[in-house]
Amino acid sequence: MKQTLFAISIFLGFSAFAQPFAIGHRTLSLLDATRNRNVTAEVYYPAVSSGDNVEFANGSFPVFTLAHGFLIPGNTYQNFADALVPEGFVIVLPTTEGGILPNHDAFGKDIAFLNTAFRTGAVNFFTQWNGRSAIGGHSMGGGASALAATQTDADAYVGIAPAITNPSPVPQGSQVQIPAIIFSGSADGVTPPETNHQPIYDSFNSTCKTFVSITSGTHCFYIPSSLCDIGEVGAGGDITREIQQDITFDFLKPFLHVFLLDDTAQWQAFQEALPSDDRITYQQNCNLSFTSIESPTVSSVQVFPQPCSNEFRLRFSSPQKCQSLTLYSIDGRKMSHAISFTQNANEVIVSLQTDVASGVFILLVETDQGLLQTRILKAD
Repeated sequence: MKQTLFAISIFLGFSAFAQPFAIGHRTLSLLDATRNRNVTAEVYYPAVSSGDNVEFANGSFPVFTLAHGFLIPGNTYQNFADALVPEGFVIVLPTTEGGILPNHDAFGKDIAFLNTAFRTGAVNFFTQWNGRSAIGGHSMGGGASALAATQTDADAYVGIAPAITNPSPVPQGSQVQIPAIIFSGSADGVTPPETNHQPIYDSFNSTCKTFVSITSGTHCFYIPSSLCDIGEVGAGGDITREIQQDITFDFLKPFLHVFLLDDTAQWQAFQEALPSDDRITYQQNCNLSFTSIESPTVSSVQVFPQPCSNEFRLRFSSPQKCQSLTLYSIDGRKMSHAISFTQNANEVIVSLQTDVASGVFILLVETDQGLLQTRILKAD
């Protein structure tokens, strides 16, 4: 019953803010000139209609690069795209290093390259980045993406039964300081948690890290049936594939909404679910707090340009008077006296102090009709 209440609360939170986007698909091939290597991936994204090579939906979107496990084709993970793209995420599934003798170091560099390419505008069909990205992966891909986390800028890490690769990500784990979540099955018969998932988690120096252990969860049930299942015959897990995936998405979605979509309202539900959900046990080391940010109404304010400099404009969709603006860092710290504004009709001209660093911020806009929330991406 506890997990049912959690799922309902998450659903209600998402339904207030998220749009049910259609799922578009493109095959990506990019040359990494520094290694003279072609890096390929399947990309699933919010679209105006479902299909291949269709137009992106209106809006700006974060990117989540999710790397595959050993001998598991990248598109096997389309269940993650099916769950996350409708809520506004671009999912990148690398398709390199799929052979019997994968090069883990090269795979980590591929993941880092793809993440950097999306962040820097090197992917010519993607111009609607919201300023945030995550990297992660399953099994071999989880270990390789931990290696990648030391080679590229990202806003979050997601490990799904991550394996110790060669080279191991553990010696460099202290360099990983971004928010992280690691999923582990207590009945994992391929990468035992105590020798794989736990050492990776322990090595991270993240500002906020969470370890979710799914009771009776296995290594392979995060995805549809695949070659992975052969390596886990007799592992002993007694939950279904559907239940394990439900648990995973119940925690993954709010994590990504908080750190990639700045939907800080999901943080409280995520935190309350960890000790109350009887399907899991957990560990957490987290220094972040989002409690200072009030719950907004549904946003109907546009920001332009985006990214912005020290001056930008807000435009309301209906006539209303701006009464106050409050700027917060992504971890919930109020940026006192950092912002001023003047209003002209339905447009507000906003000025930031020159010492406000580049990055992603949350802007609360109080008007005579309610409280609005939007995201600000400030460039140098």
